[in-house]
Amino acid sequence: MTTPGFSSSPEPVGAASIEDLIHQHETCKILDKSRANLYDDIVMRLQSLANALTLERAKGEYLQMQIGGVTAERNPFVLVLIDGNELIFRTAFLNQGDQGGRLAARALFQAINEYVFSTIADLSVEAKIVARVYVDLEDLCSLCLRAGLVNHGSQVKSFVRGFCQDKPLFDFIDVGMKGRAVVFDKMEDNLYMNISNPHCKHILFGCADGEIYAPILRQLAENFQTKSRVTLLYGTQPDHRLVALRLAETPVGNIFRDTKVDTPVSVDQNPEISLIPALLRDSISPPPSSSSPATTSYSGSRTATGIAHPAVVKSHSRRVSEISDQSANVAVPVTSWAMAAKKGAAVKAPPKQVVSEKEQLPADGIRRNRKGQRIDPPTPEFKKDEVNRVKKLKLCNAHHLRRNCQYADGKCEHDHSYKCNPKELETLKLVALIMVSLKLSAFALFALKAISAYAQAPETVEEMENPDVQQTPKLNVDVSVSFPNSEVFGVKLVNGHATNAVLSIANHETTPVHLNIIGGSLLNQRTNSSLTAAKYDLLIPAGEKETATYSFAVDMHPQDLTLNLAAVFKDQFGMTHVYPAFNGTVSVVEAPTSFFDPQIIFLYLVLSGVFAGTVYFIYNTWITTFFPQKKGRGKGGERAKRSSGGTKKVDPADQVSVIGADGPAVTSGAAAYDESWIPAHHLSRPQAKRVASGAKPRSRSRPAA
Repeated sequence: MTTPGFSSSPEPVGAASIEDLIHQHETCKILDKSRANLYDDIVMRLQSLANALTLERAKGEYLQMQIGGVTAERNPFVLVLIDGNELIFRTAFLNQGDQGGRLAARALFQAINEYVFSTIADLSVEAKIVARVYVDLEDLCSLCLRAGLVNHGSQVKSFVRGFCQDKPLFDFIDVGMKGRAVVFDKMEDNLYMNISNPHCKHILFGCADGEIYAPILRQLAENFQTKSRVTLLYGTQPDHRLVALRLAETPVGNIFRDTKVDTPVSVDQNPEISLIPALLRDSISPPPSSSSPATTSYSGSRTATGIAHPAVVKSHSRRVSEISDQSANVAVPVTSWAMAAKKGAAVKAPPKQVVSEKEQLPADGIRRNRKGQRIDPPTPEFKKDEVNRVKKLKLCNAHHLRRNCQYADGKCEHDHSYKCNPKELETLKLVALIMVSLKLSAFALFALKAISAYAQAPETVEEMENPDVQQTPKLNVDVSVSFPNSEVFGVKLVNGHATNAVLSIANHETTPVHLNIIGGSLLNQRTNSSLTAAKYDLLIPAGEKETATYSFAVDMHPQDLTLNLAAVFKDQFGMTHVYPAFNGTVSVVEAPTSFFDPQIIFLYLVLSGVFAGTVYFIYNTWITTFFPQKKGRGKGGERAKRSSGGTKKVDPADQVSVIGADGPAVTSGAAAYDESWIPAHHLSRPQAKRVASGAKPRSRSRPAA
């Protein structure tokens, strides 16, 4: 019952309900704590994964950098770009033609190699040198002829061919008669293409005209990274515009001319210039009204004495059209072969004047340079099929090439009647050169030594008292030879047995060297025999000593000969060096014979077998006929035994001798044979009747007729 004026109070909560609430509260707290721990664990795992991802990305970037570095170091090279119309090779090289080109390539390789390895840090020893010489070849030939540097235009072309053939990465590129602008474009584009190439470690830029090349190089000189990768290559003193760029410089005056080319030679003084068409010759010759004296200038350069300079394009991306547009506004007389050819290209040139070869040749028929040295024409192109065809014709070289065969008519073993066309004559010249080379190179080592001597020969320069071209350095290597199995009483070479020569090689260089070939020869006044050369790939580290065994066998008459052994090495730059290893007298002897030698024993067995077979054949064929054999007995018994089939033995007592028979015949009453096949009347024999002694025999009476 409730009191009036007061509200009814709620029912009191029981103890069980409070405990349930507390339990639920504790459960919620535990769940909240588990949820918080779960969130913390998730965040920690996410952070760990994020750190691992960052680490893996860093590793990937590092590996990519390493791969990029390895790729960049895989084929390193140093690029040499040369304007061949401005940097002209020395006269000593040009006059030698093909050989001069090879010597110039080697000298340039040597100079560049020494410079880059002495100035560029961390340059790999595997770095290669790539040289590209861009030139207007006709312009260069014309300049050399007018300046008197060569006597014939073919000398320059032979020089270019030898320069390209000696080094596989050296190119002499003729841009054709399109003006000097093509050379400028090629030099510029190759420079900017390779300056950002990671494989290209350095660029040597050979030029002389600062008006053209200074704007091209200025942008590279303003950048520190690109500036350190470019070196200016020059022969004469560089232009002041190029000096102002403050690029690294290296002179190569021992390869290129260190003075400008002077062209005082007139047209009439050179026979080849007289062959130039009149239109072009008038353009090349200086105008007669010019009051300025002849001065020196660069070949094909855009600058010349008394001529206004065309405006130089400031941007490095200059093109031929831009230069042509800017040069068209300036009246510039034509003063070079290339520009004259470009001007007269649309005009039909008059025919060339044909000058007979006899008028150009000296009295002896041999061209010579101004030093009196012989100038041979270029070697004809080798075509195997054509050479083999001409060889089969068996032509007389002296008759067809010189018209002075030493044999009288009809006594020469080779053909004189065949009519050769000009192409066959050129091939015959090549065949004659090949035959002479084969006769001169009697053994392979001689050719190897000749190549080495040719590679290491000192290049003769124009100033004899001041040689400019460097000689090939000699390796600091010691080579000694021993013969462990042949030095009892001197070195003896046993016929049919291998002789081992042990070469002890000590490398005193600071870099490793490679042993490539070991060869030799045996010779005296009458004999000249080469030994088979053996190839090796032996690396000899710096300061180390290695041994190599060279085995060879001989088959000669016993005699004393001179043995020459030589070893061929290659240094780190790929240059070949030949070192004589042994030069002494040896004796060729026969192998000692012994009764217990397997070869001798086998020979004795074969001869004994042949002898025994011969004796046996003679005995059976002729000797046995003089001794007849005795006839054997018992053949009749054997015949009876065979007729009875061996079923019954015959007693020898029953056998009697029958005259005329081969042996005793069987007379026994016992049948020792099969009687089924014998007729009955042959088996039944009539018995003879006995007659008394006193009785008369009955006479058979015949009936009367």
